[in-house]
Amino acid sequence: MHSLLLAVLLLSPPLANESGTGDSYKVDRNKVYYGNPDSFKKPATIDRDKVFAKISYYAQILKEGLTRKDARYWTLLKKANKVFSKALGKVATDGGYDLIAESGSIKAKGKKKKKAPPDITKAAIKAAKKIEEES
Repeated sequence: MHSLLLAVLLLSPPLANESGTGDSYKVDRNKVYYGNPDSFKKPATIDRDKVFAKISYYAQILKEGLTRKDARYWTLLKKANKVFSKALGKVATDGGYDLIAESGSIKAKGKKKKKAPPDITKAAIKAAKKIEEES
C-alpha cells in the first residue's frame, strides 16, 4: 500500500501556490526587498534609488563623495539600509503588502493578466522620513 501512495504522490502535479496571486506574476527574485516571491497575495513595487535619495544618511554619502574605500561610507550605508528596511516594513504593514520589489520586477503572466502592482515609492519615502525624525 505504501508503494501505491508513493507512486500517486510522485506522479501527481504539484499543488497550486496557496496565494493564488503569486502564480499570476513573474518576479525577478534578485530585486525583492520584502516578502517571499514564492508565496504572496498583495505585491507592490518601489523605486529604491528614489527612496535612498531621500534618506539623510545616504544623502550624506553623496554629499561627502564617499566611496567603498572610506570607513564612514559603510557606517552611513548601514544606517541608511536600516531606515530603508524599517520603512518597507511600515509600508507593508500599513498597506497589507506581503511582497515589495523594485519597479518593473513584477510582471503579470498568463491569459488573465492582472494589472501591475501599485508603486508605493512615495509612501516608502514618507515612512523613511518619519523613521529618521523619530530616531
